[in-house]
Amino acid sequence: MRVFLAILALTLFACDKNDESDKQVALSGTVKFIALEGGFYGIEGDDGVHYDPIDFDERFKQDGLRVRVKGRIDPSIGTIHMWGYSLIITHIEEETWPVDFY
Repeated sequence: MRVFLAILALTLFACDKNDESDKQVALSGTVKFIALEGGFYGIEGDDGVHYDPIDFDERFKQDGLRVRVKGRIDPSIGTIHMWGYSLIITHIEEETWPVDFY
């Protein structure tokens, strides 16, 4: 029984909500229309990472639009898109050059 409790405790600590993937991000990228699951808009970061924005503002749903984004990756949010990290956007703006954003 003690072994079971020890394994259970380790499992709970390993599932801590402060997982490394649950983090703040600031990025530049390009809005992409993805023709999967009926079609949706995502953001491809300049580093090639895909982000699936939650509650994406309609003004920024333009294929090819360059944007700067701040937000939080939330691994607890699942979508049917299966494309990139779920991203809760806290700030988004069209990228114009030069801008002091960071």
